[in-house]
Amino acid sequence: MNWDELDWNILDRLREQFLTAAPGDYWKSPADLAQYDFTFAQRIAWKWDAVLAELQRLYWTPPPGPLLDWGCGSGIAGRRVCKTFAIKQRLVYDRSALAMNFAGGERWQGEAPGILVLSHVINELKELPAVIHQAEAVIWVEPGTFADSRALIAAREKLRDRFHVVAPCTHREKCGITGTDWCHFFADPPAGVMADPNWVRFAQRAGIDLRSLPYSYLVLESRSRLKTAPTGTTARVIGEPRRYKGYAKALLCNATGVRDTMIQKRDVPLKTIRSGSVLARLKT
Repeated sequence: MNWDELDWNILDRLREQFLTAAPGDYWKSPADLAQYDFTFAQRIAWKWDAVLAELQRLYWTPPPGPLLDWGCGSGIAGRRVCKTFAIKQRLVYDRSALAMNFAGGERWQGEAPGILVLSHVINELKELPAVIHQAEAVIWVEPGTFADSRALIAAREKLRDRFHVVAPCTHREKCGITGTDWCHFFADPPAGVMADPNWVRFAQRAGIDLRSLPYSYLVLESRSRLKTAPTGTTARVIGEPRRYKGYAKALLCNATGVRDTMIQKRDVPLKTIRSGSVLARLKT
């Protein structure tokens, strides 16, 4: 694929299906997957890059065993995780045979995965897939909408007995999100994308904002693998912080709950506070 080969009939149809959550398979031909993987899937990959960078910051390592990209689509999520952690065996599963063929890897035969990858599937789930309970670890990324975030929080609460939460939570207590708040973050596009005329033209034609990459995510790990539990003394910035002269305000989440908090410049360099930042020694 290259930019001269974009097929807007395919891309418009796919975008409409994504936005309306229309039933049925998205993929009508291998060309659908190639067009998607070259464009819309890259924006999903940038969200995955943000999540994987945070796991590396936490010095988290995946369990042994194969990776299963469940609901793989074009396979972008599984490929990103395998590259980051040098995972050799990648299994794929999707209701679409076209998708599994395009994604590559080995077709899943029902074996328990070491790490389960879930990407943008939650609005299609009526119940949690049974394979979650077979996995040693789960990395799950969804859009950063209110509905998707709240659905992911509901999944977290159902799975807390089976797994420990690695991220984004800095604690293992019940989620403190209430009311109109939701747990979401913003990824940055790769350097140079905003100045790339091909991406700029694509964004204008597709009606998307390259600067806005909201996502929600959940990383779980089998209790048998736990070595050090988070103390809950740190807090994570949810959404975007608001900066003012000499201070910032941000929605912070820690073991005591979720609260809008003022952060003084004397306590934390304000330039370091970003969506998803983990801050220490701050009372919320």
